Amino acid sequence: MKRPFTWNQFVKIICATSAGLLIAAIGIKLAAGELLAEVSLETLLIALGISILIPYISHLEAFGVKVEVRKQVDDLSARIQAMPDYILGSEYHFEGDLLIAERSYRKSLEQCPDFWPALLGIAGIYDDQEQYVRAITEYRRVLEIDKDNLYALNNLANLYMIAPQPIKNPRKALEMADRALTILPTLGSALHYKAIALIDLGQHQEALTILKGVVDQGLMAEEERHWTMVEIMVANSNLGVRVSNETLEKIFLRACEHAAGKRMLLALLNEEEQERFAVADRPVIKHFLKKKRKYLDETI
Repeated sequence: MKRPFTWNQFVKIICATSAGLLIAAIGIKLAAGELLAEVSLETLLIALGISILIPYISHLEAFGVKVEVRKQVDDLSARIQAMPDYILGSEYHFEGDLLIAERSYRKSLEQCPDFWPALLGIAGIYDDQEQYVRAITEYRRVLEIDKDNLYALNNLANLYMIAPQPIKNPRKALEMADRALTILPTLGSALHYKAIALIDLGQHQEALTILKGVVDQGLMAEEERHWTMVEIMVANSNLGVRVSNETLEKIFLRACEHAAGKRMLLALLNEEEQERFAVADRPVIKHFLKKKRKYLDETI
């Protein structure tokens, strides 16, 4: 025969339940509050909260309290089991060993098929390898699980602009950027991608307004601002504002400070990139890059 519960035991159950829910809430808040929150922190905090609750669930049901947490507990358990392979995959990904990284991410998904961080990792590998169709497919799988996932929305906005034809799609890029900005209106990279899509669609004035806002409000990281400067130059050029050597020189000096800036200058050597400028400005850019050829050759 089961022993009856005492009032003291009941109070302990309520306290433990409250503590578990508090810890779970903190974990969820931390994970949702920051775009770059660590998944491991979220998982550990929520798991800690649930671990406090689990031993008391049957006791609460004995008091007639129906707690529907079985599925949630199973889901969290699967996520926790998926974490080690995901972390291993992330480390290999960072080290550039993409084959083992992908294998680890997929092992993580065997434990939890809906574990979107592993799907993001796989998408990132395909993105790095310029396998655009496969990358887009994986990012869209993430959105099937989490329709408001900023990582996937932001990266899709970028991919739909940088991918070659026929994959390139400025309208889809604009859609993804707008969805990301609905969630986080100050996301500088999404604003940047939106502006690029608008430029490609011929809406140069609207793009220019967005880009100036990104610069004025400091929404892009310092080492990325030269990209925004280039897009401002493209928009201005198409609106009839001539590209000056002074502007190009400023971009060049900033490019000398950051590796990404050097890649930007190399991209300007691309004929397709130069075609984004007004016809009258293309000779100015070509002449400027010719003068900087020695620097660019050393960079290559």
